[in-house]
Amino acid sequence: MARQSVFEYVEVFYNRVRRHSSLGYVSPQARKHTLPAPTNPITRPPKLRKFTVSKQRSGPQKKEVEIAFFDEITQHADYDVFSERGYKRILDAFEAHLRPLLRSGKQIKAVDLGCGTGAFTARLEKFGFELYGVDISPQSIQRASQRYPEINFQVGDIEATSYDNEAFDVVFLSGVLHHFPDLTRTVAECGRILKPGGIVLAYDPHRGNPIMWAYRCKDSPLYSSKGVTENEQPLSKAAIRNAFSIEPFASVDVSAISGITYKYVAGSVAFVLLPIYNLIEMGFDLPGIRQRYGSFLLTFAQKRS
Repeated sequence: MARQSVFEYVEVFYNRVRRHSSLGYVSPQARKHTLPAPTNPITRPPKLRKFTVSKQRSGPQKKEVEIAFFDEITQHADYDVFSERGYKRILDAFEAHLRPLLRSGKQIKAVDLGCGTGAFTARLEKFGFELYGVDISPQSIQRASQRYPEINFQVGDIEATSYDNEAFDVVFLSGVLHHFPDLTRTVAECGRILKPGGIVLAYDPHRGNPIMWAYRCKDSPLYSSKGVTENEQPLSKAAIRNAFSIEPFASVDVSAISGITYKYVAGSVAFVLLPIYNLIEMGFDLPGIRQRYGSFLLTFAQKRS
C-alpha cells in the first residue's frame, strides 16, 4: 500500500473528529452537567436565516463582550499577533485586487473596519491611501491614535458607522467578520459607505482548516476559548458568499490561503507549540492544499457601479 502523506493523515483525523463531534460528543467535564436524553425523538430544527454563520451562532453580536475583552488586553500592549511574514502574505494577496485602483492614479480613500490598535491599518500605508480606522474598543483606538497619528481613527460600531454614504473606495475588514454571528448588518454597512465600483477586502479564519476547526470552532471537542471572545468562530466560504449576495454587491470571490504565521497566541501550551504550528501552516499553503484547507479566507467583493 502506498505510503500516505502527512496531509492525508491530517484529513483522516479531521474527518473522524468532526464525525465524532457531530454524533454527540460530550467532554468529560461537561458530561456531569448533561441532562438525561429525552424519551421522545427530537425533530430537526428549522433552517436558520440566510446570513447566519452557523447553527452554533445566531442573534446579534454581544458588543459589551467585545469592548470589555479588547479594552482589557490593549491596556498595556498592542493587539498584534501575526508575524511580518504573515502580514506580508495577506497584503500580497490583497494587492492583486487593488492593482486596478492603484494604477488609476487617483487618491484612494480607504477605511479599516475593526482596526483594533492599528497594526494592520498601518501596514496599508505603503499603498498611499487616505486611511481611516474604526473599532468598538475605546482603549484600542486610543492606542492606535497615539501610535499612528497620521491615520484617522475613531471609536464606532462597524454595523452602523458615522460615515457618509459612498465615502470610500475601499473597505477593509481585517479579521473582524468572524466576530459577528450574523453578517447581514456589517455587509450592508459596507455597501452603504462604499462608492459605486468600490471594493471590500477581508480576511478571516477558515473553519475548513483542520487546525482552525479543532481549536477555534465551538462544535469541536478540542475547542479553546483562550484569547478569543464568545462572539468569535471561524467562517465558511458559503457563509461569506451568501452574506455578500445582496445588493449593492455585483460580485464576490472567496478563496482560502495559508502561510499566515503568528508571533503570539494565547495559552502557554499553544505558545510553546507555535513554531510547529507555523511550520504546518507553511505546508498548508502548498498548491493543491491551500484552496481546500487554507487557514484563512480572503474575501473580495465589488459594489455595483
